Amino acid sequence: MNDLELFEEPTGGEQFGAYVYVLLRGKEIVYFGSSISICSRIKAHNYRKAKDEDFQFDKVLILGPCEKISQARAIESYFIMKYQPEYNWQWADKKKTDLCKLLGLDPPDRLAPNTSQKEMIDRLWAQRETRRA
Repeated sequence: MNDLELFEEPTGGEQFGAYVYVLLRGKEIVYFGSSISICSRIKAHNYRKAKDEDFQFDKVLILGPCEKISQARAIESYFIMKYQPEYNWQWADKKKTDLCKLLGLDPPDRLAPNTSQKEMIDRLWAQRETRRA
């Protein structure tokens, strides 16, 4: 299954709860985010798009609602690590910590400072599978 098949078009109107969303330019994933006010957040992105020619997208898809914002942030973090979208350049250690907490894994500060995002996600999934066995 393609990861984007998990996402759907927003239905319009305010949708309550914690959501993960993806911004697309054509078929290219350019940004993942999470919000408890999804319509307001998308409006903010549309406002930025109108003002900033370097921030462009043409489609929004959402996933959710999640039970908690921490779950939405952890899912967002997973997709950021996996796809490394163009506009998620401010990806921070907090998102790594959110993912580790959700999956019950070692915190990111135990990782070597030069560990790439791909190496990190590979290690996280390996830890997860080991703990399940």
